[in-house]
Amino acid sequence: MDKQKGFTLVEVMVGVVIALISMIAMFMVQENWDKQRSSITSGGDAQVAGSISAFNLERNLRNAGSGFGNSNFLGCTVSAQDAIGARNFSFTLAPVVITDGAGGLPDTISILAGNSNSPTATFEVASSTQTVTTMKDTRTGLSLGDLVILATPSPTTCRLAEISNLQPPGTNSGRETGHLTASYSRTSEPPENRQSGAAGACTGSAPGPWTCVPRYPSVSFTTFTSVPPAYGELRSLGDDPRLNVYAVDQARGALTRSELIHEGTTATDIGEGIINLQAQYGLDTNNDDIIDTWQATTPTWTQLRAVRFALLARGEHYESVAVTTAAPTWSGGTFAMRNVDGTADSGAGNLGVNNWRNYRYSVFEATVPLRNMIWRRFW
Repeated sequence: MDKQKGFTLVEVMVGVVIALISMIAMFMVQENWDKQRSSITSGGDAQVAGSISAFNLERNLRNAGSGFGNSNFLGCTVSAQDAIGARNFSFTLAPVVITDGAGGLPDTISILAGNSNSPTATFEVASSTQTVTTMKDTRTGLSLGDLVILATPSPTTCRLAEISNLQPPGTNSGRETGHLTASYSRTSEPPENRQSGAAGACTGSAPGPWTCVPRYPSVSFTTFTSVPPAYGELRSLGDDPRLNVYAVDQARGALTRSELIHEGTTATDIGEGIINLQAQYGLDTNNDDIIDTWQATTPTWTQLRAVRFALLARGEHYESVAVTTAAPTWSGGTFAMRNVDGTADSGAGNLGVNNWRNYRYSVFEATVPLRNMIWRRFW
């Protein structure tokens, strides 16, 4: 009877080879799975960031022009002097202002909206050196702390001011000359931008009153340039208007928002992975409530009816092959693509980590009707 001798060296080597082949196959499956997972995850991140960014921008656009959509002074440059922030700045009195990026670079969108329900009022500039104005129409709906646009014609002059004094009704039915004050007291709770912790917060506690120092005092303005007596338009933006500016931080690849009236120029991130923003005005040139043309240049403001925009989001995962062979498009055209580091496109023959073709992209676009411009003729 033969004795059992165990495995031979050949059998051991065959087993090792089979095991190695199995391990290689397993690692290849694992590698492919990991690549697929990374691509899917990267695409998911871009979808989430793009969706959130588009939602925020669209929601803000729908309120654009609230409180001044039917103003006779659309397009004027509003001068503002922030006493609390110690800064001077200006902005265009328009629901939306698109600053077109040169050569296909990201656009910037500025959106102005108020929160007031008060009607338009008229004021009189009594003299060329007088910053205190006389109200000619009712002041119903105006409240202490409201920010207002004061606009005069010939030549057009626009100012941002804060209501700090409302005289009680008297012999002129509550239309007396207003007076500048160093502070004012309000019984209603201050808006969020003037509560504890904010710059220039009002002092006091519930149920009130609160003492507030005007952030935009009329006394800080230079004289109106209209020849007196001149009549102007007062538009109340309410106590918490917003001038939001959306832009793309190209160095970091992020959509940012800054609020100029209350918060200054400090920008906060809205969505990561956003590398481009393009926008156009929709104009109704013959007043038939149909968009006749789309353009990125400054429009005739009374023709503005809508805005369309597109966000381009890039996934973080680098693909070893060119997975995007053509530049992404939107309804307004084709995105101008650049290398990941922001330099000029190096071309399809120079693939690599810095080439935009080695990444996946998602486009998020929307067309937003501007209801405050559509309804302006009915006011």
